[in-house]
This record gives sequence, structure tokens and C-alpha cells, in this order.
Amino acid sequence: MKRVVIGCCVFSIGALSCLSILIVTGLNLASGWETPPGRYITTLNELGLMIPLMLSMLMWGIGVYILGKEYVK
Repeated sequence: MKRVVIGCCVFSIGALSCLSILIVTGLNLASGWETPPGRYITTLNELGLMIPLMLSMLMWGIGVYILGKEYVK
């Protein structure tokens, strides 16, 4: 039961932080870009949110892994 609570907390924190980063990036889209990766990724890089987005996705993934592992037990 303890691992389920930990997994839920890690999953929730990762999902909420990822969602908030994506919303902030969407509200501050760059007006132009020259090369791929595109407007959204360019804005993520300009705002310095690429690393926090990757960390929140990692936390989300760890939470899903913990919950999945406990579900199989």
C-alpha cells in the first residue's frame, strides 16, 4: 500500500508539472522560427523549460512504472 501512495504522488506531481509547463509554453509561443524543430520546441528552448519538461516526464514515467508494478502483484 505504501508503494501505491508513493507511485500516485510521483505520478501526480509529474503529470501536473508537465501540464503546467505545456500550458506556459503554449501561452508564450514564439512568433517566428527559421529551422526545424518548430515553433513549440523553439519556445521551450527559449524559455529554458526543456530540462524541467524532461524531468517531469521522467517523474510521470516512474510513477506509472511503480503503479504498474504494484498492480501486477
